[in-house]
Amino acid sequence: MIVPAPSREAVFVSENQMLADKPEIILKLNSDPRLLPVGYVRLAGIVNGVAPLALLDVVGRSVCLELNDELGGYRLVKIDGQAIYLRRL
Repeated sequence: MIVPAPSREAVFVSENQMLADKPEIILKLNSDPRLLPVGYVRLAGIVNGVAPLALLDVVGRSVCLELNDELGGYRLVKIDGQAIYLRRL
């Protein structure tokens, strides 16, 4: 039996193809990455405080966003305890 070499292709494709058309996207903690125009994005954590922060994994890079920051044609409009809400610009 021949085992193929590991692939570097994206594996989260099925529902993600439609995200570019959605006016609002919700990213939840502990969920699969979602495909945005900048690439695959996963919510890695939330820091609560006076100014809450969203910690994201964007195509393997760590990115920190505050409310009203922009990412790939979307604006961060809400941060709650388990999710963030992005609205299309």
